Amino acid sequence: LGYDGPETPEAMTLFIRQKIREDFLSAEIGITGCNFAVAETGSVCLVTNEGNARMCTTLPKTHIAVMGMERIAPTFAEVDVLITMLARSAVGARLTGYNTWLTGPREADNVDGPEEFHLVIVDNGRSQVLGSEFRDVLRCIRCGACMNTCPAYRHIGGHGYGSIYPGPIGAVISPLLGGYKDFKDLPYACSLCTACDSVCPVRIPLSKLILRHRRVMAEEGITPKAERRAIRMFAYANSHPGLWKVGMMAGAHAASWFINGGKTPLKVGAIGDWMEARDLPDADGESFRSWFKKHQAQEKKNG
Repeated sequence: LGYDGPETPEAMTLFIRQKIREDFLSAEIGITGCNFAVAETGSVCLVTNEGNARMCTTLPKTHIAVMGMERIAPTFAEVDVLITMLARSAVGARLTGYNTWLTGPREADNVDGPEEFHLVIVDNGRSQVLGSEFRDVLRCIRCGACMNTCPAYRHIGGHGYGSIYPGPIGAVISPLLGGYKDFKDLPYACSLCTACDSVCPVRIPLSKLILRHRRVMAEEGITPKAERRAIRMFAYANSHPGLWKVGMMAGAHAASWFINGGKTPLKVGAIGDWMEARDLPDADGESFRSWFKKHQAQEKKNG
């Protein structure tokens, strides 16, 4: 862009604003999203904090709004509730800075607005989701509350999901719209802590839907064979107490060798590099069951 001014937020923002303002003033077409639409009047709503969307809806001759089919509400009464929930859950305020309502192109007595207005309603697999066991996800109002509370999202950030929809909502909706081939890992980017369930304003059972994705992938054979074998082995051991006991004892003794002084002698690819850079807790070589029996016997002995 050829900027050589002071490296301060104010100066850089002013420079960018001047450059972008030229594009807004000369643009023939403005394209925006759409937070909500009202079927009763054909109106669309844009909810923003900085008001830049109005530059796209008032200056260009043509305004094109793009929205998913799930954004349509019957009347303004329903949208009133949705906007309130969106603002409180997204920014903790009663309303955001700008709520822009548009109903078609400008009329003869209007001073601004587009000469043409086009609304693109996107299906892209949503109608199939509507008739499935994942239909609850279409209630999402894109407030971001689930992302703000998700421990996985807070650690890896949005780019780690490889989708326009990150966080718990992305782990549910991305495989539905984009398919398991590209997004089969997202349902496993979740600890099932259910924090997202408790903050969702429209009560989407995100953790249950994530589990359903895992079940569907297991039933359809999408999960790797090695993983399926490991799960079957775990299930078999878990259903045989004797085998489980032997495995726990062996694991406890192996842990005492595996970790020594916070380090491990095992160096396997990326895992080895990861472990080498971290201090691991020392294991005492005793399983919880054996410790509990000794502790219980000691209590009985002491009366």
